[in-house]
Amino acid sequence: MAEQSINITFVTAEVAAGEALVVELDAEKNEDKTQFLYGEKAYFRVYTYPESMPITIIESDGNITLEGSGISEEEDQIIFPKTKEG
Repeated sequence: MAEQSINITFVTAEVAAGEALVVELDAEKNEDKTQFLYGEKAYFRVYTYPESMPITIIESDGNITLEGSGISEEEDQIIFPKTKEG
């Protein structure tokens, strides 16, 4: 059987200056999977800026379920070689 794929499209209305929408696979909940069989659950993280930016979720096929919401903070270490300023 030939390999087939299903596309997931995220569409945004015209974004105003200073607004952003980021959607990415949730590596933790997906257990680092990046490919899914039809019918398997795939988890996404949705980030908006500003946090209060309204979003509308509409499914054209399948089901979308809100699994949680809130603020997620991540910490990164940034190294500036050969300087004492950042």
